[in-house]
Amino acid sequence: MFGSMLCAVGLGSGWAQAASLPMPTEEWDWMLSVSQTQHRATPWTDKRDAQQTFGALLDVQTRWQQWTGRFALVGDPLWQDNALPNSADTELDLIPYELFWQGPLTLGETKADVTLGKIRLDWGVGYGYRPLDLFLPYQQNPLGIQVEEGPGVALLSLYDATGEWSLVATDASWVSEQRTTPLQRQNQQRGVGLRHYRLNGDSEWQVIGYVDDVRKGLFGASWVSVLNASWEVHGSALYQQRYWQYALPQESHQPVQLKEQHDAGQVLLGVNWAGSSGQNVIAEYWYDGRSWRDSQWQEALARVGSLQAQQQPALAGAYAQGFEHTNLMAHNLLVHWSLDKSAWRNWTWSQSSDLLSRVTPTLDVLYAPQDGGVMLTPRVNIELHDSGASSSALELVARYAGGDSHSVYAQIPDRLTFLLNLKGRF
Repeated sequence: MFGSMLCAVGLGSGWAQAASLPMPTEEWDWMLSVSQTQHRATPWTDKRDAQQTFGALLDVQTRWQQWTGRFALVGDPLWQDNALPNSADTELDLIPYELFWQGPLTLGETKADVTLGKIRLDWGVGYGYRPLDLFLPYQQNPLGIQVEEGPGVALLSLYDATGEWSLVATDASWVSEQRTTPLQRQNQQRGVGLRHYRLNGDSEWQVIGYVDDVRKGLFGASWVSVLNASWEVHGSALYQQRYWQYALPQESHQPVQLKEQHDAGQVLLGVNWAGSSGQNVIAEYWYDGRSWRDSQWQEALARVGSLQAQQQPALAGAYAQGFEHTNLMAHNLLVHWSLDKSAWRNWTWSQSSDLLSRVTPTLDVLYAPQDGGVMLTPRVNIELHDSGASSSALELVARYAGGDSHSVYAQIPDRLTFLLNLKGRF
């Protein structure tokens, strides 16, 4: 869709000028990740032995003139034990997840920027969920190795004293097919839209209209307001005409099916508090009208139980595809807490500890009020080295899914996951 435009932009400089051009700059990131996952028995799966995996990532971002590229060599996993028959192969993949040209454009008295290529583009507002992450949604706060590719983008941005107008066209099919699920492939949209961003004092807001071949039409808006040195509030809303989800069949002996649905809304409201002691708390509520209702989950569980009793485990397992939806429940509450590593100087007992001065702890608590499900994610980041030019850190992460025994989170096969991540930059 955008290939001819990229060629036209890229061929402007001749070989005679090449010797005088600046050299490309490079930034390298790497990660090694070891994980162990403890499983539970669920209506659609038997309990399995704990699974261990090892993965690695080498990422380079390079810039040359007005070109930016980002490429990843990833093996996730490179090794695993107790793998399921349909688990991902242990191999290395080279993924070009960003490659774009960006430059200025003058239109009379108006300043503008043009962006062409494959770029990660996210206009969302929020920590736990971002309804306005429209084009190729990214996983928020991943546990371990995560490579998020950008869609194909043609973007024209016009600026004035207080804001920006953007005309955008995107193609979400510019991704590695082997790294996507059937639901993700079904939602790979192509479309065009218009965005307006405005800054008013300590507040900013945006409105977006977009038309594509999957959602047909959508309209979204968001705002962020800084109340004082400690408090900030934010929110966003989105309406879309069409969406795809796994639907329960009319007959219980049939598997769930991907079907087009009509009219869905998403809303997020949040507050952010940053204390002078180095503590930070974010509280958010969001609603996703595309998610299965609690009654649909209960019907799915009842059907799975009946299918298991009829010795049809494969058909029962198909109902687990409901876990692929962006949000498992429509209503969600999240609280995030973190402590900056500089905060340890505030207490006498920790002022002299060199180790604690390198530690940043965080905790995420996700609660589903409809059925009492809970997901806990504690995380500890330990800085090992930081010279400015290079850095490294050790990260300890855990995630527990549970809560009420009848809740959806308590039916997730992965009950508890531990990760040890070693990562750095040079």
